[in-house]
Amino acid sequence: MINPDAVIYPGTNLSSQANMKIVESKGIYVFDDKGKRYIEGVAGLWCAALGFGNEELIEAATTQMRKNSFSHLFSGTSHEPAIELAQKLRDMVPMANAKIFFGCSGSDANDSVLKLIQYRANSTDGVKRKVIAREKAYHGVTYGTSALTHLPSSRNYFNPPVDPLGVLRTDHPHYLRGREIAETEADFVARIMANLEKLIEREGADSISTFVAEPIVGAGGVIVPPSSYYPALQKVLSKHNIHFWADEVICGFGRTGADFGCTTVGIESPSVMTFAKQLSAGFAPISAIAVSEEFFEPIQSFAQNKSFGHGFTYTGHPVSCAVTLKALEIYERDDLFNNSLRKGQLLFSGLTAFKESPFVGEIRGKGLLAAVEFVQSKDTMTPFPSNTVGQFFYERAKDKGLITRLLANNTIVLCPPLIINEAEIYDILEIFNGTLKETEEFAQKVINEIV
Repeated sequence: MINPDAVIYPGTNLSSQANMKIVESKGIYVFDDKGKRYIEGVAGLWCAALGFGNEELIEAATTQMRKNSFSHLFSGTSHEPAIELAQKLRDMVPMANAKIFFGCSGSDANDSVLKLIQYRANSTDGVKRKVIAREKAYHGVTYGTSALTHLPSSRNYFNPPVDPLGVLRTDHPHYLRGREIAETEADFVARIMANLEKLIEREGADSISTFVAEPIVGAGGVIVPPSSYYPALQKVLSKHNIHFWADEVICGFGRTGADFGCTTVGIESPSVMTFAKQLSAGFAPISAIAVSEEFFEPIQSFAQNKSFGHGFTYTGHPVSCAVTLKALEIYERDDLFNNSLRKGQLLFSGLTAFKESPFVGEIRGKGLLAAVEFVQSKDTMTPFPSNTVGQFFYERAKDKGLITRLLANNTIVLCPPLIINEAEIYDILEIFNGTLKETEEFAQKVINEIV
């Protein structure tokens, strides 16, 4: 018998045993080795936008494998799927004449941007190389991106190179968890912008290259900033000539009810955008970077007579590019970005009914990206001391056939495939309702033990 313990499981307690084996998937459902069916309520890892078993994507991969199963992009070698995909992305992104670089994952896309920032600094004044990231940010788990990420599980014990990469940290934009007593949203935004100004003044704007942010924070809690946050932020960055880098790895390609998270939250003309996950609907490993003409020009000029010493074996893999082109075609043909918006409204309408629960502190998100945070008291929004209540909900929902995701502060996430229909939304809400009733009883027991 094959031993599943030979696998090192990511994001898992290393003493844990494999506790769920998926053997089949179709539509929005996955099936375990015992034949049980689950609604995949988090689209795998935020990525399976077209669900599972999509025959058009399978055919695109098969056709490309038969025609050209592998070709690299080094030394000027190229192939049609990479060229076509780069042009397609250039046409989609909100920047003129973007340059596109391909990788394999969101982490390596963001890591590649870090290298581009350093390369760009060396091609200009050698000074403007620091990056501002936010608290609660998640930008990957490569050694470089772990310096940008600000979640304990991704940073603790790894000694990320924060100082060597010049990573600076500023406030997260979560009003619920960042506000001061009696502080309005407008006051909250004004205060954290003032803090950002102080940080820039202290470090020197001429030393700071870029500000990186997820339009809507993903793994840090599905945080939607106040509506005034990004206009104020972009005003500060423009004032100090600091580039905006939008990490669209989770938000991009319909997840938030629009083409990009930037569109949803009103970020205008970013200098850098990074993509993965829904880029290929999870059917093939691929990531992409889009950089503006202004950002890339010094790099291109500096490297004109040199070899650009960066890239991966699977940069622009022809099968991944072919699958991605078909996924983008399906998104557009089937109007799935708008479907995300419409079905998201239905999902949030149903979730709002649960706000009456004494332990539901906040429901937040956009499109088909939602989070429900459990609290001890709605009056004080006091969080539970551990993730016990959230873990209880997660396990009970899974028992009932719904896979969710648990984040810090007892926050449960839903981000189902974009192909989900109304009946399937109602199925999620029905399971959520039944699980919530059991969770309320458990939460009260937890509070009684605390008291």
